[in-house]
Amino acid sequence: MKIYLLLIAASITISGCITLETKPSEYIVVRPSGVVGPIPSVIMAHGCDGFAYNNGQGYKNRANLIAQRFNYNVILYDAFKPRGWLSDEVCTGEHGAKANPVPPYQRIEDTKQIARWVQQQPWHSGKISFIGYSHGGSVALAVSNDEDASKLIASTVAYYPNCDPIYIGKRTDKPFIPTLVHLGEADNWTPIGECLRNKELPYYEMVVYKNATHAWEAGFNGTAIGKWPIRFNWEATHEAEIRTREFFKKTLQ
Repeated sequence: MKIYLLLIAASITISGCITLETKPSEYIVVRPSGVVGPIPSVIMAHGCDGFAYNNGQGYKNRANLIAQRFNYNVILYDAFKPRGWLSDEVCTGEHGAKANPVPPYQRIEDTKQIARWVQQQPWHSGKISFIGYSHGGSVALAVSNDEDASKLIASTVAYYPNCDPIYIGKRTDKPFIPTLVHLGEADNWTPIGECLRNKELPYYEMVVYKNATHAWEAGFNGTAIGKWPIRFNWEATHEAEIRTREFFKKTLQ
């Protein structure tokens, strides 16, 4: 395994390849600048676009933000390329792709494998949490409802996930670990109704953000993917960041 040390946006980034399903997957580990010793870690799961759009730069920016502002290692990996999926988006047929060729439940084993690898790294100590966006948000729910994964992952955060149990491949009404779910009131790509069915269950904390579409914090403004609008919402982005930081602080202690 080749490892490279780079300085990106004032964060220390370690990059390389890890084997998933017998095939290499690109990963990066982002560490806060100025940190020398081992600290807790957060595994990040990308959405439907994987690393195909701008080489995953949007997710790398998110990883940098969490590392710098929250003071954790952030591990981001490509779940699609090892499975032969190089298209721009896997969740719909809008771009000539077979809809959902990599369902979120396939990524549960990825998460467990990466968590075990993280536990062995000299830059990690303490607990591991998980955060995912859209497709990755559904992975977060699947992980929280997987008993074996819950022995490795202390908590999960899901941004605008699809909560349909058929899509996730797991029941979503029996979480084993604390799970924070951020939902957009105006999200018509992954509508929130299925998620809200489980709002009162133990371990779930769900927050609905007014006037927030799908991917409201991704920085897009006035765009759309197919029939689904995506608009940046500063208020929702700011509030969700505060809630996520406090959630990690509580669950990674």
